[in-house]
Amino acid sequence: MKYFNLFIIFLLFPACAALAGTNHLKNEIDAFVANMSLEECVGQVLLVGLPASFEEVERYDDIKKMITELHVGGFYVTNYNYRSSSKYSHEAKINKIISFHNYLQIEAAQNKNPVPLFIAGDFETPGINSLTGIIHPPIEPLALSMVNGKLISMAGQVLATQLRTLGVNMVLGPNLDLDQQSFLSG
Repeated sequence: MKYFNLFIIFLLFPACAALAGTNHLKNEIDAFVANMSLEECVGQVLLVGLPASFEEVERYDDIKKMITELHVGGFYVTNYNYRSSSKYSHEAKINKIISFHNYLQIEAAQNKNPVPLFIAGDFETPGINSLTGIIHPPIEPLALSMVNGKLISMAGQVLATQLRTLGVNMVLGPNLDLDQQSFLSG
C-alpha cells in the first residue's frame, strides 16, 4: 500500500506543477464549469456502459437520452457493443463501428457539449474485447519477458493508432502490471 501511495503522488506531482503555471487554462475551465448546471457537472464525470451494439439502431434513442438528459462524459465499450451477425464483411463491420462512435460524438456536439465524449474500452487481449481485426498487443507475461522497452512501446503505438482510427480515445487496458514479487525484490 505504501508503494501505491508513492506511485499516486509521483503521478500527481508533475500534473500539479504543470497546472500551477496555467492560470489561463484554469480560468477557461472555471468559466466552462460556471455555465453548467449541477446535473451537467455530475454527468460529465460519468463513464457509463453503452446499452446497445453498433447494429442496434433502434436502441440509439436510449443512448441519446444518456447524452442529453444525463450529460454523460463518456461511454465504456465492451465486446457486447461490438458483437454482430456475420452479415458484414470485416471492412463493413469496421466502418459501422466508426460510424457508431461518430454518432455518439455528433449527439454530444448537438447537445451543446463542448467537450468530446470519452469512448473507453479494455483491449488487453482478444478474449476481453471481441473487436476483431485489430492487432492486439502481446499478453502481459510475454511483454514482460521481452524486456525490450522499444518493442513494448511499438506494440502500444500500433494499438493506439488502430483504436484512434476507430474513435476510441481512452484505453483502460492493456496495462503493464508489475509482478509484486519482482518489484519488491529489486
